[in-house]
Amino acid sequence: MEPITVDFTYTREDYVQAVRRFLRLNKTISRFSQVFLCIALLADVVFIGLFGFTAENMILTVLIACSLLMMAALHFQPEWTYNRNPRLHAPQHYEFRPEGITLKTATATSQVQWDLFQRIWDDAVGVYLLQNKKSYVVIPARCLTEQQRAGLKAMALAGNPALQYKDTRPGAGK
Repeated sequence: MEPITVDFTYTREDYVQAVRRFLRLNKTISRFSQVFLCIALLADVVFIGLFGFTAENMILTVLIACSLLMMAALHFQPEWTYNRNPRLHAPQHYEFRPEGITLKTATATSQVQWDLFQRIWDDAVGVYLLQNKKSYVVIPARCLTEQQRAGLKAMALAGNPALQYKDTRPGAGK
């Protein structure tokens, strides 16, 4: 197989969109939690209207406020990280080979084997290479052609047959 070379620099939009999508894909933020929070907020307003400011209502209000703050922090965290981390503004060079991946930046070069990764998620935002539930590399979608995506999948599965591949793009698998 021919190596696949990808050169890019993360844009703010690439990085923020990729991290937010990752939080949804790995269920850190789910639709259920958002719906549940909205229902709890409505219930809290109704309870305050019916029973006034009781201790139970105040506890519920504090819990909802804390949940809203956590969700807001998760929403704005990727942008804060992008603004404060100069490595995200630097050019990235990835070379994918059947035996592994080589990453080159202005300050470092590293090589990793495919068996370091547990999963690959092919998404509309990019290709996620997951080491575990919280550690991943994302290659922005704008940097990969369909042929490169297919080649990357083939190399990864050849290099690590235990790797789990999931195509999460709209219309995938149809």
